[in-house]
Amino acid sequence: MSLVVETPTWPLHVLVIDSPTPLHRGSAAEFRRRGISLSRSADGCTALRMLAHEPDSIVVAPTDMTDMPVLDFIEIVSDLAHAPVLMGLTATLPEGLVAEGLSRGAAGLVALPLTPSRLSSALGPMRRGHDHPPDLELTCGRLVLNAAEHRVLVRGVEVFFSPKEFEVLQFLMLGFPKLVSLDELVRHFADGDAEFAIRVRITVYRIRTKLALAAPGFPPIIETIRGIGYRIAG
Repeated sequence: MSLVVETPTWPLHVLVIDSPTPLHRGSAAEFRRRGISLSRSADGCTALRMLAHEPDSIVVAPTDMTDMPVLDFIEIVSDLAHAPVLMGLTATLPEGLVAEGLSRGAAGLVALPLTPSRLSSALGPMRRGHDHPPDLELTCGRLVLNAAEHRVLVRGVEVFFSPKEFEVLQFLMLGFPKLVSLDELVRHFADGDAEFAIRVRITVYRIRTKLALAAPGFPPIIETIRGIGYRIAG
């Protein structure tokens, strides 16, 4: 799910293509503190021209980019420009789009709008220079998450999540069997801003509700440790 940037630069230059979805939240200085330099392109064609002059860039292609289908853009960049492309996930995703994008060469996924911590996390494997894709499927007891297909199954029943909910659930599962503190979730998904802690709590609540509806009569899949954080039950 990750491509390799063989000679990482600092800061990493990330080119974001415009779309109807808000692209990012946070100042240029906040992104730069994370080692990221952001620039924007009006459309996919302009981005291709920019890549000719900035070949070390990483591209974020929103799934609702307007001038060309995102799958075609990913394929063109992967084949011709050889630049890593992250799929920028919007609230509404056509079925199968994520899996097809990854199969055509997308380097990974990141939910929009971009935040410094969210984008930094998505770029992590490229910074570390991994030369092989991470596991695309996580299993914790009766819960299975497939990152490549953007699918979650509970006892074989598919549960549908928004991109943000999917990211938070994946983060919790990557921490299994350890507890993930609320502070850690806030740092990762709300840039450490306590004002947004309530949004993180609401997101976890929605995830728990959807999982409970998919497996009625079973113990909660996400355990809440009051005042501390959350843990995926084994």
